[in-house]
Amino acid sequence: MTFILPLDRITSQDAPRVGGKALHLGELIQAGVRVPPGFVITTDAYHAFIASNGLHREIESLLARLHWDSPELKSEIAELQMCVRAQLIPDEIQNAIADA
Repeated sequence: MTFILPLDRITSQDAPRVGGKALHLGELIQAGVRVPPGFVITTDAYHAFIASNGLHREIESLLARLHWDSPELKSEIAELQMCVRAQLIPDEIQNAIADA
Protein backbone atom coordinates (compact mmCIF):
# COMPACT_ATOMS: atom_id res chain seq x y z
CA MET A 1 0.00 0.00 0.00
CA THR A 2 1.10 3.51 -0.77
CA PHE A 3 -0.13 6.02 1.79
CA ILE A 4 1.63 9.06 0.35
CA LEU A 5 2.28 9.97 -3.26
CA PRO A 6 4.37 13.01 -4.27
CA LEU A 7 2.55 15.25 -6.73
CA ASP A 8 5.31 14.88 -9.30
CA ARG A 9 4.83 11.09 -9.41
CA ILE A 10 1.07 11.10 -9.99
CA THR A 11 -0.15 9.67 -13.29
CA SER A 12 -3.62 9.09 -14.72
CA GLN A 13 -3.51 5.54 -13.33
CA ASP A 14 -3.48 6.99 -9.81
CA ALA A 15 -6.80 8.84 -10.22
CA PRO A 16 -8.87 6.45 -8.06
CA ARG A 17 -6.33 6.69 -5.23
CA VAL A 18 -5.61 10.43 -5.28
CA GLY A 19 -8.73 12.21 -6.56
CA GLY A 20 -9.24 14.77 -9.26
CA LYS A 21 -7.44 17.78 -7.80
CA ALA A 22 -4.23 15.91 -7.07
CA LEU A 23 -4.43 14.22 -10.47
CA HIS A 24 -4.68 17.59 -12.20
CA LEU A 25 -1.72 18.94 -10.23
CA GLY A 26 0.28 15.89 -11.29
CA GLU A 27 -0.72 16.46 -14.91
CA LEU A 28 0.34 20.11 -14.69
CA ILE A 29 3.74 19.06 -13.36
CA GLN A 30 4.11 16.46 -16.13
CA ALA A 31 3.29 19.20 -18.67
CA GLY A 32 6.10 21.36 -17.30
CA VAL A 33 4.00 23.84 -15.35
CA ARG A 34 5.64 25.03 -12.14
CA VAL A 35 3.67 23.72 -9.18
CA PRO A 36 4.83 23.97 -5.56
CA PRO A 37 6.10 20.64 -4.26
CA GLY A 38 3.62 18.59 -2.33
CA PHE A 39 2.06 15.21 -1.78
CA VAL A 40 -1.32 13.59 -1.48
CA ILE A 41 -2.56 11.17 1.15
CA THR A 42 -4.03 8.30 -0.85
CA THR A 43 -7.19 6.32 -0.35
CA ASP A 44 -4.92 3.46 0.74
CA ALA A 45 -4.29 5.47 3.93
CA TYR A 46 -8.02 5.99 4.41
CA HIS A 47 -8.79 2.29 4.00
CA ALA A 48 -5.94 1.33 6.36
CA PHE A 49 -7.22 3.85 8.94
CA ILE A 50 -10.76 2.47 8.75
CA ALA A 51 -9.56 -1.16 8.93
CA SER A 52 -7.10 -0.62 11.79
CA ASN A 53 -9.81 0.99 13.90
CA GLY A 54 -12.55 -1.48 12.96
CA LEU A 55 -14.78 1.34 11.74
CA HIS A 56 -16.30 -0.21 8.61
CA ARG A 57 -19.38 -1.68 10.30
CA GLU A 58 -19.91 1.33 12.53
CA ILE A 59 -19.76 3.73 9.59
CA GLU A 60 -22.12 1.57 7.55
CA SER A 61 -24.54 1.43 10.48
CA LEU A 62 -24.47 5.18 11.00
CA LEU A 63 -24.90 5.85 7.28
CA ALA A 64 -27.85 3.46 7.11
CA ARG A 65 -29.57 5.43 9.87
CA LEU A 66 -29.05 8.84 8.26
CA HIS A 67 -32.19 10.56 7.10
CA TRP A 68 -31.09 13.03 4.43
CA ASP A 69 -34.23 15.16 4.79
CA SER A 70 -34.28 15.08 8.59
CA PRO A 71 -33.80 18.19 10.74
CA GLU A 72 -31.45 16.01 12.82
CA LEU A 73 -29.12 15.44 9.88
CA LYS A 74 -26.46 17.76 11.31
CA SER A 75 -26.39 15.92 14.62
CA GLU A 76 -26.38 12.52 12.89
CA ILE A 77 -23.40 13.57 10.78
CA ALA A 78 -21.70 15.04 13.86
CA GLU A 79 -22.01 11.62 15.51
CA LEU A 80 -20.25 10.03 12.54
CA GLN A 81 -17.53 12.69 12.62
CA MET A 82 -16.95 12.18 16.34
CA CYS A 83 -16.68 8.44 15.80
CA VAL A 84 -13.95 8.92 13.18
CA ARG A 85 -12.11 11.70 15.03
CA ALA A 86 -11.92 9.62 18.22
CA GLN A 87 -9.71 7.03 16.51
CA LEU A 88 -5.93 6.88 16.34
CA ILE A 89 -4.08 7.19 13.07
CA PRO A 90 -1.89 4.08 12.69
CA ASP A 91 1.85 4.65 13.17
CA GLU A 92 2.64 3.52 9.62
CA ILE A 93 0.41 6.27 8.21
CA GLN A 94 1.75 8.88 10.63
CA ASN A 95 5.32 7.94 9.73
CA ALA A 96 4.60 8.11 5.99
CA ILE A 97 3.16 11.61 6.39
CA ALA A 98 6.05 12.75 8.60
CA ASP A 99 8.58 11.40 6.10
CA ALA A 100 6.88 13.13 3.17
